Amino acid sequence: MLEPLTREMLDRLSKDPYNKRVGDFLYIHYEANPVWLVFLDLQRNTVQHGGQGDSTDVIVRITDASRAVLEPRLTAYLSELVGRHHEVLHEEGKRRFHGVTITLPYKSVPLPRPYLEVTIHTGSGACYDQDEIAYEVMAALSGVPVLKALAPVGEYYGFVRTDSVDDDDWVGYVREDMGIRIEFSHMIHGNSYVRVSMYKHASRENWGKFKDVMYDFVFEYVKSRTEQAIPKKEGRYVFGGTGREDVVFTHGESMDLSDFNVTVPYSDVEAFARLEYAKRAMQMLYENFKEEVSVA
Repeated sequence: MLEPLTREMLDRLSKDPYNKRVGDFLYIHYEANPVWLVFLDLQRNTVQHGGQGDSTDVIVRITDASRAVLEPRLTAYLSELVGRHHEVLHEEGKRRFHGVTITLPYKSVPLPRPYLEVTIHTGSGACYDQDEIAYEVMAALSGVPVLKALAPVGEYYGFVRTDSVDDDDWVGYVREDMGIRIEFSHMIHGNSYVRVSMYKHASRENWGKFKDVMYDFVFEYVKSRTEQAIPKKEGRYVFGGTGREDVVFTHGESMDLSDFNVTVPYSDVEAFARLEYAKRAMQMLYENFKEEVSVA
C-alpha cells in the first residue's frame, strides 16, 4: 500500500478479517503464505517476521523520527527477553542467548528513508517462534502488554471489552444480556488465570445451564491437553509434574482455570494460553446462550 496511512485507515483496515493488528502495528494481507509478514504503524516503523518455517528472523526497523521514543522501549523489551533466561543484553555485535540470537548495535538501512534496524533470530527448533517474538516486540513498541495488544478490541461474539488502556493487570469482557463476565490477566509473570463468571442475580435456570456448559467446556479442554479426566463437580484439581497447575471451581458463581501448564512431546512445557482459552469460551457461551436473556 503506497498511500500514507492515517489513523482512520488503520482502524478501518484492522477490521478486515484477513489483516492482523498488534498494538499500533498492522499487517495488510495481500497474498497467501507470504515469505515475510510486514507490520507497520502510522510513522512507517516496521516489524517483520518470517511467514514460513525456514524464515526465523524478526527484523525491527525504526525511523529516525521515532527513535527517541521507540529505541528505549525496544531495548527494555530485549533486556527483559534475555533476562527471562538470566542473561544480560550486550551492547554491540552478535550474541547467542538461550532462546534467540540478537545482533547489535542498530545499523542504518539504505531504504527511501533512514531506518535503524535490529535483527532477532529465533532459529529452527528454538524455544521461541518468530511470530511470537514479533508480537511481543510490537506490543512493547506500542507500550502495551502483549496479551492486551492481541485481545480483540470492541467486542467479540457480543462480549464487550471493558478494560481501560491504562489497566495494568487485566483484560475483561462482559455480555450483559447473558449476565456473563470473562476476565484474564495479561501479565507475563504473576497471575495467569481466566475467570468465567455469571452474575449472582441471574436466573436459577440459566445458572444451571451455564454450569453444565462450562463443566463440559473446561473438562474437554483439560483432557485434550493432559489426557486426564477430572470429576464434574466443584473443587480444586491439581496436576503435578510441571509446577502449579490448577483447575478451580468455587462458590458456585465462577469457574477459574489457573496457572495451567502441560508437558508436550520432547519434554517442553506449554504455558496456559489465556487469550486462546478466553476467546474459545466466549464463542462457546455465545453459541449456547444466543437465544436467551440471562439477567432477570
